[in-house]
Amino acid sequence: MRALFVLFAVCSLATPALPLTAPADTIGGTVYDMSTICAGLQRMVYYAPGQGVHATWVWADSYPAMERNCRYNFRGDSSGAWSWIGPDFMSSGMNAYPGWCSFGGVDYDIGRMVPVISYSIGSMPVRPAVARGIPGQPGQFEYSEGPGEYRWPWCAVTASGTIHVAATDDATRDGVWYTRTTDFQNWSVPVHLSDPDPTFPCQVAVASKQTNRLAVLWVHAETWPCDLYYRASTDDGQTWGNPVLVPPPPAYGGDTVAGFYIASTGALYDRGDSLCIIASVNPMLGDSSYYGPCDIWFHNPARSPAWSRVHRVEVNATSVRHGLGYNSTFACRPKVGQNPETGEWLAVWCQLDTANFEPVTDVYRADLWLAASQDDGRTWTEARRLTGPDTRSRMYADLAPVVNDTLHLVWIEDLLAGWGWMGQGECTDNPVVYVKLPAHELAIEEGPKPQAPCPKPGATVVRGVLWRGAGTVPQSGASGALGLSRAVLLDAAGRR
Repeated sequence: MRALFVLFAVCSLATPALPLTAPADTIGGTVYDMSTICAGLQRMVYYAPGQGVHATWVWADSYPAMERNCRYNFRGDSSGAWSWIGPDFMSSGMNAYPGWCSFGGVDYDIGRMVPVISYSIGSMPVRPAVARGIPGQPGQFEYSEGPGEYRWPWCAVTASGTIHVAATDDATRDGVWYTRTTDFQNWSVPVHLSDPDPTFPCQVAVASKQTNRLAVLWVHAETWPCDLYYRASTDDGQTWGNPVLVPPPPAYGGDTVAGFYIASTGALYDRGDSLCIIASVNPMLGDSSYYGPCDIWFHNPARSPAWSRVHRVEVNATSVRHGLGYNSTFACRPKVGQNPETGEWLAVWCQLDTANFEPVTDVYRADLWLAASQDDGRTWTEARRLTGPDTRSRMYADLAPVVNDTLHLVWIEDLLAGWGWMGQGECTDNPVVYVKLPAHELAIEEGPKPQAPCPKPGATVVRGVLWRGAGTVPQSGASGALGLSRAVLLDAAGRR
């Protein structure tokens, strides 16, 4: 799996944490601190109005044991209680699959009113599979296995109940492939969707709950800047449009363009059945990649202008002290939800705090931040901090796409910031936490979003290659600017 480590620093923002009106529920636990797919993009929570909250996460109770599963828990609206709470949080929840499985994410079948959970199973070949709930029987599932040689599946369910899966080719660990099942037994022959291929498992699949529209998005990670593409279908995946290159937002001005950060794209079909995108971007100038200011932007192609800025994290390059961690940037993994009645949007993302780092791993801790829009995403409230600061790190989180007047959040609280499964510190027993919060508490005034100059970048490790920073070695780009100089990374034994 390709790793991405970045060394930079961000300015610590003094915005106070938003007070919670209800206590957080610990609904499970895991030692697996990489969430879903290594990018952490899949859905962890779906709220079905009148029914309840469906939550999933990647579960393991030891390291390096490979006995992983996709854990599931359910909170009924009528009972207000979670179905599977064990004697300790590590035993809470239930396995969504009877055998070993890996990763996983949840969507919802609105016709049957049941959750649909995707995950990888098997070995040689590894293949996608789904668990579909049985109506009226929470925690009871029926199972269907997809075609072999594909992993890291993301599922999406259209209004027809068709289950769509976007996965990565197992042999190359690249490309986005699509398959579907209409009868829960037979799967279509996988179709290659990505052109160009992402070179990293960063696909996002999203389906309308009103029609049979769906889309698959990916970031082309080998370009500078990184480009965002999607392909869409209006007929339940029978045919697909050509790849669409999403124009970057006007984030920085001048010759500095916005590059889409890998592992930082979310999407949702809004109440008008328009494909909306939220993404984390960083500045690109010539051949140089700068990791700040880091912005989060919202895109709705049905309006003009299509892009609006949600949040900016400024960079103070002189205060570089600690690491950002695996596949992370200053503000990343954004998710959006919408109130289908009012059209109000909510956005949640993970943001690093340079005033708070883990001394054992030398990695900054992350907390959750939120913003809201009451004018269909045209303007956004000033971002508010939801969690921390404390000794825990929240790098993987999800916001249920249906908000109504309550937002439903699920996240993993890493007790030791860093990625133990990647050899960065020890693995810990990490709580999986749920909280609901009245959306009206975010109805605060729009805050200023000043522009800021791009600072010089520091050392960056990108997919096994060390980029030492602009100006260290003359390397002309198309614009004549000095590019990032490269050096191959070797371990102590001299291996690449």
